Amino acid sequence: MSGKNLHAMANGLVEETLVEAATTFFGARKALEDEIELYHRRSGELVLVEEGVLRCAAALHSLLPGREAVLGLYAALDVRPGQLLDAALVVEPYRGGVDPSLALTPSGRYANLVLAAYAALVDAADLYLHGRHDDGERGRKVLTVNYTQLHDWCRILNKKVEALNHNHSPSGTMCFIKGLDPGQLDRSRLSDATIDGYATELDKELAFKPVECLAMNLLASPELPSPAAAESRLRAYAKGLYAKDSGAVKPLMEAWKRAVNED
Repeated sequence: MSGKNLHAMANGLVEETLVEAATTFFGARKALEDEIELYHRRSGELVLVEEGVLRCAAALHSLLPGREAVLGLYAALDVRPGQLLDAALVVEPYRGGVDPSLALTPSGRYANLVLAAYAALVDAADLYLHGRHDDGERGRKVLTVNYTQLHDWCRILNKKVEALNHNHSPSGTMCFIKGLDPGQLDRSRLSDATIDGYATELDKELAFKPVECLAMNLLASPELPSPAAAESRLRAYAKGLYAKDSGAVKPLMEAWKRAVNED
């Protein structure tokens, strides 16, 4: 093979390697950008699910005469409400679908109402924390967006960000490309300090920033005991409230009834 042909072949291999390096570098960045964008879209969808939790919590809290009574209910269930307590103050209560069964006594009716409102909150919180499997395309079950899923996804995304910044840095790609041309490599040694400074700044400028995990107004809703597991404690607590101050409880029950009728 002639020297001319060898030179042409070498140039072809270099060109092919350059294309592959560029494809790897930009492809990896584009794939990560797309995944981060999808994560943010799913986080936006979760905000709507979160609102359902807050509105159900607001409805339950509206049945209790004051903040101390609300705290007492969660204490009776051995649950720390965390952000749920204050976050529920800024939304309209959702009372839809809560139709407690009849009871012979007013305190029994109140207990039924509290239990029904609590059951609605548990259902909304479970949907928010863990999602549910709905029918997707071609009859396959698809898990709805949920807090646990996005929390784990964000942790994985940040590992990918760290790996890409380390393994596919702009300076690393530049060094690889320069290494394909010995002449350019020799010339670059005359200005190593300038090139190194430029490469460092370029890496900083183009580095992916860590993803803020659920940094929007999303709350870590507490895990709540099931209505069946909580029923005896809820009934005892609600009846205790009624016995202690029925004058404060009755208007709350009437307000609930009016709100449901208006809806």
